[in-house]
Amino acid sequence: MDEFTKIKYSETKQGKLYFMIGLPRAGKTTFMNNWKAEDPKRVVVCFDNIRLAMYDKDHIQNMEPFLWELAQIMIKTLLLSGHDVMADDTHSSQWKRDYYKKMNGEGIYINTPLDICLSRAPQEHREFLDAIKRMAKNLESFEPEQESVRVVDWNTLQNSKKD
Repeated sequence: MDEFTKIKYSETKQGKLYFMIGLPRAGKTTFMNNWKAEDPKRVVVCFDNIRLAMYDKDHIQNMEPFLWELAQIMIKTLLLSGHDVMADDTHSSQWKRDYYKKMNGEGIYINTPLDICLSRAPQEHREFLDAIKRMAKNLESFEPEQESVRVVDWNTLQNSKKD
């Protein structure tokens, strides 16, 4: 980093980074809407919304590396602007969680069981159901306590949704 960049960087306001972990249909959006409503300086970077804005589809596999880089630029820009940022994605891959941990990010895991997530998904979209199962397989070895990740019990979240 050159001297000018060091000075500029020191003048920024660093927000706090959070990242969601959980299967599709686990309740991550419900949690984030509540989180965001508590403070106007909180912002959610939703990977699904970026996908829709980029190519009007839910998922194009060969675009995922570009999407990841774009989301990281958005997250870092918002953090440097003083916002607290929630990265909204499943983060079922260990390397993604490790990346955010290096940025001092705090993980929040919604522990909704696979069968509940599958029942909440559109049953006619076979590819989506298969993707949920694939992500669940990735999370089988995930141990929130070992990664110092906060666990939000899905039952508690479900009950708060009804109030």
